[in-house]
Order: sequence, then structure tokens, then C-alpha cells
Amino acid sequence: MKLFYIKANAGRQSPNHAGFICSTLFFVLSVLFISCTPDQHALEPDLENRESILDRKVFIEPELLTDIPQIPRFCDQIELTKHRIKVGDTELYVEEEGRGTPLVLINGGPGGTHHYFHPWFSRAKKYARVIYYDQRGCGRSDFNPGKEGYSVDQAISDLDAIRKALDIDKWVVLGYSYGGFLAQYYTLHYPEHTAGMILLGAFPNVREDTGPSRQRDFLSEEEQKRLREIRQQLIEFDKKKDLSRKEYIQILIYNNFLNGDWKRQQFYRPSLKRIAQNALVEWDKAQKSSPDYIIESTGWGRNSNKKLVQAYSREWLEEFDVSRQLLKIGFALYDFEMYEDALLAFEKMEAIAEREEDKQYMSIAIIWQGHMLDLMEKRVDSISRYKKVVAMNLDFSPQHAQYGMRYTVTPYAQERINFPFKRIENRQVD
Repeated sequence: MKLFYIKANAGRQSPNHAGFICSTLFFVLSVLFISCTPDQHALEPDLENRESILDRKVFIEPELLTDIPQIPRFCDQIELTKHRIKVGDTELYVEEEGRGTPLVLINGGPGGTHHYFHPWFSRAKKYARVIYYDQRGCGRSDFNPGKEGYSVDQAISDLDAIRKALDIDKWVVLGYSYGGFLAQYYTLHYPEHTAGMILLGAFPNVREDTGPSRQRDFLSEEEQKRLREIRQQLIEFDKKKDLSRKEYIQILIYNNFLNGDWKRQQFYRPSLKRIAQNALVEWDKAQKSSPDYIIESTGWGRNSNKKLVQAYSREWLEEFDVSRQLLKIGFALYDFEMYEDALLAFEKMEAIAEREEDKQYMSIAIIWQGHMLDLMEKRVDSISRYKKVVAMNLDFSPQHAQYGMRYTVTPYAQERINFPFKRIENRQVD
């Protein structure tokens, strides 16, 4: 088995890959397969005269643009063989083109799609059988977590099921970003079916100090300021329009890239059409509505909390008995001003933490009970909660980054006895 590794040094990778990385990759592919010079694909942009991060140009779009041009997918413009392959009780979306050594492309994320491999890998179709697919729960594939739930073991099992369905004995696996981890994991479990492995901007999924990220090295202060403003503008727009999660993410990505965010992820500036495609399809994830999945698969930002609250019912509070899960539910309910239910979540969180003798989670739960009672204008009750925390006399400093909060529980509770809690907005989008 042959192994090639291409490292991208611009910081953490994301759904779009830079043109210069792709050019390097095609050199590797020519070595791995058969040396040749394929014709430039008609849909591939001319990069020679394209603006790059080295030009350090700044473009600011002062308005939040909410109408994204409806640009068709590359998949629908390229001649491809398309399949829906049944794996257990779900179907995975697969495309292929070309002839030769089978090469399967594993996208990053989790949550990305195969789309950002287009149209670059059409170069390889003259000497490789190029296979694109969307992982379970992403893009055009179905989402069905099964009894065991979504996992990396399931992801590589799905991948090998595709290999069998396509009647391939051995193939080369290429993994980008998170997909690089899956490529390594697949190779460890299925070495007999792996002819080679290519890792592009990948990581081994182990904790290591790689130094500070360089992804913002080419972003100006003006651009970074505008990106922060976009998030706040979008929060206000969402309040008026009640956007779906998908719409929210699409508008966020589109405006971020227009205002320079592409510099964190690409070498060349993408065209306006490519930016629209990126926003519309490259993070088009399927959703699941079960309480456990929502709790464990969403983040702590406002966007995740909106999804959680939309699916929430009070019966959830009877289902969960983990402090962290109840903290997450409580924060989500607080974000959307469901203070009474949030109070119930924090009260149950206190009971569980007390049962487990976890004074840290217990103190957080009681403090947030006080917050909810303050917002419900039940000042006597809120003060009693804060006094309870002061009596615990803990030297512990929790942080709630989404609200910009970091406090030491005892002096903070003492302060809240004198001054009621004032609402703070969730500033994090995920």
C-alpha cells in the first residue's frame, strides 16, 4: 500500500480546498496512478489571473445579503454516473466518472458534502475511476442513525458497503480534513481492500499541540470586524424572519465569504458563483429530530439552540439525567425566553448534581435558577438561590463562552444578591 500526505499549513481546514493544494494533489495522483497531462476541465476556473491571499485585497459588503443566487450544483453540470446505494435501512448517494484505478474521495466535516471535490477531480478521470459520495446524514444521502447511532465505525462500515456494491476489490482512499481521519481509520480496519491512501490537510484525531492557528493571518482587521458584525445582523434578521437552520447557515456562509472569510480556507478567491454554491450545497446536512441526537449532535450557539427549542417538549426533562445535557437544554430555553421551562431544567440539573455529589455543576445549576427567577421578576426567590451558592463557599470559575461569561461562583453569587441578573445574548453561531 502506498501512502501520500499533503499538509495544509493555513490552519484548521474547512469545506473548501485551495487551488494550490489541489494542484499539488494532482501531481501526487499522477505519481500514484499513471503519469499523464489531462486536458483542463471546461468548468474548472482559470486560476492564473485570480486574486489570491497574497494580494491582500480587502472587499467589504456593508449590507447583509439574504438573497443567494440559485446556482446549480456542479454534479448537475458534469457527466457522471449516479447511484443510490442501499446500506441496511438507508441509502447513500454516490457518483463516479472515469476508468482505471478506483479512487474514493472522503470529504471533511463532519457534515460536509462531496461537492467541493468538483470540478477539480474530473482531471483524474482519464486514468482513475473517481468515486464521490455523501456520508450518511449529509448532502444527498439519507440519514438513519440506526440502533448504534451515528459514529466513525458506522462511517467506515458505510464506506466499505459502497466498495462492495460497486464490485471493487481494492481502491485508493483519499481523505480531506476530517475525511483524512476516516481514511486512516478505514485503512486500519480494511487493509486488504486498500491499495493506497492519500491524506490531504488531514489529522490523526489525537490531541497534540500544533501551535496557534494561522487561518486568520491574511484577514485584515477591517474584514474581521465585518465578520463579527455579520453574525449580529443575522441574529437580528433571524428574529424577524424565523429562519430555518439551513437558511441561517446558508446566509452566514454566503456573507462571510463575500467579506473575506474565504482567506481562512482558500488560496485563490472563489468566484461569486462558487461562493453561492458553497453556501447552498456544501454544508447541506440532513437532520434528525430525536431528543438524544439533537442534544449530542448540536453545539452551544444560538443556531443549535434554536433547533433544540423547536423540537423541545417538557417530557424531555424526564428523559435526561446527565447534568451537561440539562445545562444545554436550560441554556437553549433561556436563549428563546422560555424561562419557566429553563428553571425546571436547572432544578433537575441541581438534583442530579447533588445526587452525584458534583458541587461544581450543582452551583452552576443554582446560579442559573437565580438568573431565570430574576428574569421572571421573582426577586425574593432568586436571592435565596444566590445565598445558597454563597453558603457553598466554592473557589470555582466556570466559563460560558457563548455569553462571554467567566466568573468565580462565590463572589458572583454575592454580587447577584445585590444586583439582579440582566439578560445576555448568545453570541455564538454554530
